[in-house]
Amino acid sequence: FGTFLAGAIGRKVDTLPRLTAMRTALIIQNSSVAAAAILIVVAFQLQITFYCDETLFFVFMTLVTLLGIVSTLSSSATKMIIERDWIVVLSKHDTDLLSVINAMMRRIDQVCFLLGPILAGAFMTALGTTWLLV
Repeated sequence: FGTFLAGAIGRKVDTLPRLTAMRTALIIQNSSVAAAAILIVVAFQLQITFYCDETLFFVFMTLVTLLGIVSTLSSSATKMIIERDWIVVLSKHDTDLLSVINAMMRRIDQVCFLLGPILAGAFMTALGTTWLLV
């Protein structure tokens, strides 16, 4: 969803003052994560499982998923807000340097997205199944 809505998020971020946009994005992100966690705890407390009540389970999991999407989108907004101001300051308003820094930031993001899960899996495998519970 982030890919499809990135343009709309970017336009909204550009219309708001940076501090207001940052506060709003952080409040939305943290609230959606907290709400998803509360829903999961409630589901465990009520012992809602797929076998117990399929409809209620589906509703809970759909809400948790939607809240996760909202959290990811607001995280994207936060990232945009930081990058738009921070990278411009680093480049000292030099457009050539700005494009080089933007390209480097994209490469760093892509490498992290690629290597993060691989390294996490290798780390978990090396530690064994006992440490996965921690």
